Amino acid sequence: MLHLLPNNRFPLKYISGGNLLSEDAFVHPRRTLDTFVLLFGLKGEMRITQGNQPFVLVPNTYMVLFPGMEHYGSEPSVGELSYLWCHFQLTDRCPDYLKTDEVIQLINNTINEKRERLLLDVYILSEFGVLPEHGRTEQLYHQLLDIAKEKPYSPYIVDYALSLLVLEISNQFFRFAVKETVSRNKTNQRIYEITEWLRTNFNENCSLQGLSERFNCHPAYLSSTFKKSTGMPLVRYVTKLRIAAAKRDLLKTDMSIAQIAHACGFTDDKHFMKVFKALEFTTPSQYRYSFTRKKINKQ
Repeated sequence: MLHLLPNNRFPLKYISGGNLLSEDAFVHPRRTLDTFVLLFGLKGEMRITQGNQPFVLVPNTYMVLFPGMEHYGSEPSVGELSYLWCHFQLTDRCPDYLKTDEVIQLINNTINEKRERLLLDVYILSEFGVLPEHGRTEQLYHQLLDIAKEKPYSPYIVDYALSLLVLEISNQFFRFAVKETVSRNKTNQRIYEITEWLRTNFNENCSLQGLSERFNCHPAYLSSTFKKSTGMPLVRYVTKLRIAAAKRDLLKTDMSIAQIAHACGFTDDKHFMKVFKALEFTTPSQYRYSFTRKKINKQ
């Protein structure tokens, strides 16, 4: 995965933005742009490839499409799709691309050598990332688009709103890197790769045997190292991902309980309801009803 770290003492230049909505079978056009594009998933999933690297944009994930690099939709979307988009440019020179290991090493150097300003002076534009579910990034994105529609007295207001959004994303990446990746060694590097795969493929075969074959490691080794690295067994980790996805679908879609169960990787909707209640202390239907008012307010 690629990253750019431009100087954050200069605001980003907002070009245009909006909210794409599709009922079914959307395919992102193949193109190469001279601007950056920031995508943020709201509903459904979009499969998109950039520079021969495939990605899946789902709720609470983001992607940066880089200028001069071809990107295209690899498969039609299924069902409703919604994501926020924004074209922008840098107002300072564009730095060189860095790989993930290089960014992690840079963070390591910052912490070890206590050079506090090193990473405080950059935006972290990552090709792809996962964000917390608390919604602050989404709120800043909607705020940016609202400000852009209002035609403020100064165009710099929009530029600074965009810059704040990207700084928030950068902050989340930095916090995640410090917490999850700085101390990774060769052993938990493999676990990191597995957890990243699980984030967007939790509804597929996530059995211990299946993952062992996919990532070429012994099941017993995977079981012990996964629990040691994440603090929980693989089955519980996958279950929590699936329940988190189910909670989003309960609030943001009109799918039935059985449809949500199947979409999130459960083969039996009765088992899904049992697991949901055990983890959330309420049934899926009660959860959906309890947050109905909040859902309406957000619209």
